[in-house]
Amino acid sequence: MISPLRLDDVELEKLVVRACPQVAPAGAGEEYAVTLTHRSISEPGSEALWHQVRVRLVPPKDDRAPHAFSEIDVVVNGRFEFDVNAGEDLRKKLYPMAAVSILFGVARGILAQATGICPSGALLLPPLDVTASAKRRTISGLCKLVPIAANRHQPAAQGHAIEEAAENAAGSET
Repeated sequence: MISPLRLDDVELEKLVVRACPQVAPAGAGEEYAVTLTHRSISEPGSEALWHQVRVRLVPPKDDRAPHAFSEIDVVVNGRFEFDVNAGEDLRKKLYPMAAVSILFGVARGILAQATGICPSGALLLPPLDVTASAKRRTISGLCKLVPIAANRHQPAAQGHAIEEAAENAAGSET
């Protein structure tokens, strides 16, 4: 079933990734204080629903351990429209909860792509309980960033295995 709420435009308003290159690559245990805020940024009287999600991560104030990042800040704006057949009850159920969910997913992908070139490797924000976040404009807590690839050299090893398999196949044909 296609959702009656459609994302028509997305804008990356802000992206800040401050890596600490002197710090060893991040492990799964590195904790950050995360704040997610969201708000409607629609123009009064407009049919289009503009919504903004901001995700900001910093090392916790009481944690003196070195972290791979001193700050990560992503601000994403999205323009949403409802299908013309969507009733008012459905609109109230879906917005802003679905908008927050969609834009948080966009922010997660941007963060993974942006951190992929950092010494720590690509990192992913953990999933979010969208129901809780949509009811409040700001949620805060601690989270652990998840390394996307535990072994950054794995693709090369796979490439070698593929070459070896091809050589073995060629040898068996003779």
